[in-house]
Amino acid sequence: MARNTELLVKIRDMIREHPEQHDQDHWAKRTSCGTTYCIAGWAAVLTGAQLDWIPVHGGWSANTIDNEDEYIEICAQRVMGLSDEETDLFCLHNAEALLLLNELIEEAAA
Repeated sequence: MARNTELLVKIRDMIREHPEQHDQDHWAKRTSCGTTYCIAGWAAVLTGAQLDWIPVHGGWSANTIDNEDEYIEICAQRVMGLSDEETDLFCLHNAEALLLLNELIEEAAA
């Protein structure tokens, strides 16, 4: 599977420009304070996926792509071109995930 470096760079840039919208604890979450995405959530949204928002305590959360029954992490792996091992990126905390994302970008540039 070919890594989608262009998308990885878009995700990294979005997180750098809007760090308050990066939260690795949820695929996607919407509250009265705004919307946050993990790296997988950003991958889905930046490639045009419509998320299936469900109500949760304190706001809304999304785990799947609307009308497709595809989990966000599966969509993200596909559109980012990641191997199964590389999806460990989705399980890391914010700073660690961003470091690994940078490493993936640098590997592709080498």
